[in-house]
Amino acid sequence: MSTSTTCNSTTTPLNISIAQQSGKCDSKCDYSFNYQSSSCNVTNKGSYISIAYDGGNTTPVKYNAQGYNVTEIRIYMPSAHTYMGKKALSEIVIIHSPVNGGNNLIVCVPVRSDENAISSKGSLLINGIIKGTAINAPKSGETATLKLIKSFSLNSVVPRKPFFSYTGTDTFYNCSQTVDYIVFTPVTSDISLLPQTAVSLHKIIVPSNIVAKQPSTTTPLFINENGPSNSDADEDIYIDCQPVGKSTETTDVVEPTYDPSPISSSDILNNPWFNFIGISILIFILILIASAIFKSFGPKSQVVNITRPFGLMSSKTT
Repeated sequence: MSTSTTCNSTTTPLNISIAQQSGKCDSKCDYSFNYQSSSCNVTNKGSYISIAYDGGNTTPVKYNAQGYNVTEIRIYMPSAHTYMGKKALSEIVIIHSPVNGGNNLIVCVPVRSDENAISSKGSLLINGIIKGTAINAPKSGETATLKLIKSFSLNSVVPRKPFFSYTGTDTFYNCSQTVDYIVFTPVTSDISLLPQTAVSLHKIIVPSNIVAKQPSTTTPLFINENGPSNSDADEDIYIDCQPVGKSTETTDVVEPTYDPSPISSSDILNNPWFNFIGISILIFILILIASAIFKSFGPKSQVVNITRPFGLMSSKTT
């Protein structure tokens, strides 16, 4: 069922704007995390990709001193929130449930477009998950297990930068509940998609049609300028996508990769280093050709007999 159908009358999500924030919440929106590693089971839900996240022996998140576990991760296109009135390319929604009762916690990370290359490990992970889903679960209702040679962690996805916070009715999980939201912005997010990944995502899910609302006195927007109150090292991400129900054979990858599909000729031709090397070789060949032409049609050098200049013979004495 579409999220927009079940949660159309909620007070969230909001338009995120610094001009509409009601103040700071550093002590009242204290967020810290140390997410455990997880396997990667994905389901195409039609309007978003759903990712299950494994539980661990310890609680990965603390919000205002309360413990939370990850219930589900979702990838929407475009974003559910708006930022300064505009949708982001995509949005990662991480749904948490409390350990000892209370509001659910939803952490939202917008996704940018990157025309050239992606550098963060979180971007490598998200690009790989989207491409793996496009290959193995392209239709609504299909499920796939993306085989990870090394497990991934949300520590690579959630920024350690300032965020916005607000409380309102749930848009994503249970429309009758009140939830706490943490929302990062495109400026603070480290996650981006390559153009071809964005095209793949657009082909396999439809827009959720969730409408963002403006902050109000009943749903005020606050800012935490310090960001999460912890810092954890990122983990390397190795991914090899394989659908459920097919061969269990996997091939180890000796270096990190985000692309589960074969490299195409267009990927090679569009690589800037390939273009640079190709142009350099072409210029070098043109210089060689020009040099050969100059030598063929240029003036011939003449050898002058110094001892008998101009061909004159010296007289012979008798």
